[in-house]
Amino acid sequence: MKMLVVVLAALSMTTLSGCVANWAGVHTIEEIQRSETRAEHISTKTPEAVTQCLMTTLHHYQTASGRRPYVDVTSQAFGVTQAITLRKQPNLIMQASTLQANGELLFLIENTPRDAGGTTTTVWVNHMLLFSQRYLADLDGVVRVCF
Repeated sequence: MKMLVVVLAALSMTTLSGCVANWAGVHTIEEIQRSETRAEHISTKTPEAVTQCLMTTLHHYQTASGRRPYVDVTSQAFGVTQAITLRKQPNLIMQASTLQANGELLFLIENTPRDAGGTTTTVWVNHMLLFSQRYLADLDGVVRVCF
């Protein structure tokens, strides 16, 4: 009987720790915009042109080993602002939860028009990633051709 209680307690703690980690993750645009891991760029191109370039560049980017880490990027327009996001796919347990069904945000790229013409692009990376500064540097290196 004691063994059953110990096993159930360990299983419960393992399950709960996974849930807590997912709840503590970055899931919304508002949360990722609070991240200090970010970069800003200015371009003379329109937000639509920058977004199109970014989507094409990210979608087709391939690492030296042949991996395509940004193939699942998505874009949305919020008024005059263009947003590009990439989400980590949720595990099966979290897919069942309506709160975490979309997965954790890895990055957000926001293109907004400038008053003087052109575009301001801000790149935010999930600050909860283990190597978020390195991830930002790598991502910034890929998208730099669009500015």
